[in-house]
Amino acid sequence: MNTAEITIPLGKPVPSKANVRRVNSEAGRAELAASIEAHGLIHNLVTRKAPKGAKFEVVAGGRRLGALRLLLEEGRTVQGVAVTTDFPVRAIVREEGSDTEISLAENDQREAMHPVDEVVAYRDLVEQGMAAEDIAARFGKSIVTVRQRLKLANLSPRILDVMRAGELTLEQAKALAVSDDHTAQEAAWFEQDGWSRNPANIRSFLTSAHVCGTDRLARFVGIEAYEGAGGAVLRDLFAEDGQTFLTDRPLLVKLASERLEAVADGLRMQGWKWVEDNTFIHSGGFGRIHAVRRDPTEAEQEQLSALGLEYDKLAEAVDAYAEGDPQIGADEASCRRWKAASRPSRTRRKPSMQVRWRWRAVSWVSLMAARCRSRRDW
Repeated sequence: MNTAEITIPLGKPVPSKANVRRVNSEAGRAELAASIEAHGLIHNLVTRKAPKGAKFEVVAGGRRLGALRLLLEEGRTVQGVAVTTDFPVRAIVREEGSDTEISLAENDQREAMHPVDEVVAYRDLVEQGMAAEDIAARFGKSIVTVRQRLKLANLSPRILDVMRAGELTLEQAKALAVSDDHTAQEAAWFEQDGWSRNPANIRSFLTSAHVCGTDRLARFVGIEAYEGAGGAVLRDLFAEDGQTFLTDRPLLVKLASERLEAVADGLRMQGWKWVEDNTFIHSGGFGRIHAVRRDPTEAEQEQLSALGLEYDKLAEAVDAYAEGDPQIGADEASCRRWKAASRPSRTRRKPSMQVRWRWRAVSWVSLMAARCRSRRDW
């Protein structure tokens, strides 16, 4: 069979009607174009001289020709060389044999890579120093696809061996990849019964000790605050909703308690008798409680009366100072603090009014106002 390897300008090859690939002939053209742009045309086109003119019919390699034409249309390059109609394309010219047979032979002999070999190859590229973004660009893949394959490559070597043997499906592998812990992955597979190895059960097994990102506790704290405090996160790259799991439950509870305590401090400053924060959530038992004032106890009334007398003394002292006395400023500041806390009248208060004023001053002197018990259901 006569064959010859030649180089022809990109403007001369045309698709052959004898090419047996009909379905998905355009599938993956963008990815193939990106690969050719980065790595060059690795496999030659298989052509036959057209019956008329100076054209060459491409019997095998129609997708490669389509990818090269896409680079031409978009004004791109192949390994830094601009793609034009004169761009040199390596080709084999076949002079004998059936075009259909040649096309069928090329497609029939092609064997797709095993998924494990593919993901391990991606991992090897990263270990050789290539960034995931560069891999995506050079192979025409999305960055999400590259990260998913790298995630699968991080499975336990024992798990990958089982997958190579065809005893573990791709969906099961995706479920196992939700955890980066090889020991946990192996326990989820080797220590479970066959009926427990469906993807949903595997995910449940590996995340049972974690807190789902949609949980109320996680939403209350916030993922960013949790990660900012050093909390670790598991992200299921294969879930449609990008499910997230918070792995450090004690830290999450601590952050929630601190946030609740800050809210509780604000309530205590309002004078509530008792405030307690609790991260335990149950379905009922909470309701809105409104503040109820009570009359001060005898001891509290004595303290209020003493405070009132102290204020009166300060006011009288200020009035008695000679103009320009430096002590006026300090005493007036004390009086202003009293007024801000109790809002007293500018005139001399009658005994009945003084009790009301002194009651308002309780919170300023940190006396607990006896109100209803309060819980905050966040």
